[in-house]
Amino acid sequence: MSDNELLFAISNLMDIKLEPVYERLDRIDTRLDKVEQRLDKVEKRLDEVEQRLDKVEQRFDKVEQRLDKVEFTLKNDVLPHLANIEATINKDIKPRLANIEAAIDKDIKPRVTNIEITIENDVVPRIGNIESCYISTYQRYQSGVMQFDEMQEDISIIKRVVADHSAKIQKFA
Repeated sequence: MSDNELLFAISNLMDIKLEPVYERLDRIDTRLDKVEQRLDKVEKRLDEVEQRLDKVEQRFDKVEQRLDKVEFTLKNDVLPHLANIEATINKDIKPRLANIEAAIDKDIKPRVTNIEITIENDVVPRIGNIESCYISTYQRYQSGVMQFDEMQEDISIIKRVVADHSAKIQKFA
């Protein structure tokens, strides 16, 4: 067998031995793609939750602005008519505020509670799971890289030994 044939045989043998490593890396890539897709879904859901909370904050800000305007008007324009205003407040505004508070208690608080529960029971554990997948995948990649480096060193040693043996065989031939 010539040197080229020996090197070709060694190369084919190395390709066969490295095939499981390549297959494993392909599976790891596939799993990482799936994890990335799940993370994208989680991020999308979190963005939706954040948008909903922003809308709630905007509604609260509008209510607060309206109340600020009412307070300003009361202090500057209505002070001389305080008794009439107080009666009007007791008659009209307090029930409306009670309705607003009731609406907040009825509609917004349960939603916020549900969002908190969803985040606590669904999103946070999933993020933990995704994190553990990333860590274990990283550790496998790191281990595979070290094994690959060791195999490259072994191959270079085998090449030198084969070349040396080929030279010695040719001297005997």
